[in-house]
Amino acid sequence: QRAASQVSRRFFNFGAEEKVKEPPVVIKEDYTLAAAFSVLGILLCAVLPYLGFGIGALILILGVLFFVQAGRVRFVFDDEAFELRTKGDEADLNAPGENIVVGGKNRWAYSSFVNWEFFPKGLVEKGLPPILV
Repeated sequence: QRAASQVSRRFFNFGAEEKVKEPPVVIKEDYTLAAAFSVLGILLCAVLPYLGFGIGALILILGVLFFVQAGRVRFVFDDEAFELRTKGDEADLNAPGENIVVGGKNRWAYSSFVNWEFFPKGLVEKGLPPILV
């Protein structure tokens, strides 16, 4: 009976093949923004004696935070959704748990994307990657 249902399904779908599930795509880490913030923070601390130390220290702390998060967090794209995962032991990707701001998983279906655009505008047309999508 199972073979008959497969034959009838192929007959009525006119031989359409079932969609093959692709493996998830994991975006590799990039430390460029973290390095830029760290260098800018160090330069401000060195060049401007008083004001630069406060602003420079804040920018340097942000750079360190970006270094840590770039090493931990991965963006994962699969057939149905976009997901944030954290790097676990032995390069395994673990689910990071619930989103503390809005609740629920750190997973968003593509159909739920309403407003999106490339930022800053014009970089994609020049062949450069956008900072924010």
